[in-house]
Amino acid sequence: RNTSGSLKFTGIAKAFSDRYDANVSNHRAVFDEKATTALRQVGRVARAQDYEITITGELPINFSR
Repeated sequence: RNTSGSLKFTGIAKAFSDRYDANVSNHRAVFDEKATTALRQVGRVARAQDYEITITGELPINFSR
């Protein structure tokens, strides 16, 4: 924020590739973690295999007011 009160942001938004594995995590809300636990059990019974999620690219963000 400038001393005049104006605000300017220039940057990018992007995601990173990840492994889809239904592992335990501490970043999820309680309900989300319980859903992941259920998914993990379904995967175990169905003998599901983990896989990579590849996310490429980025989106420019320009904001000012």
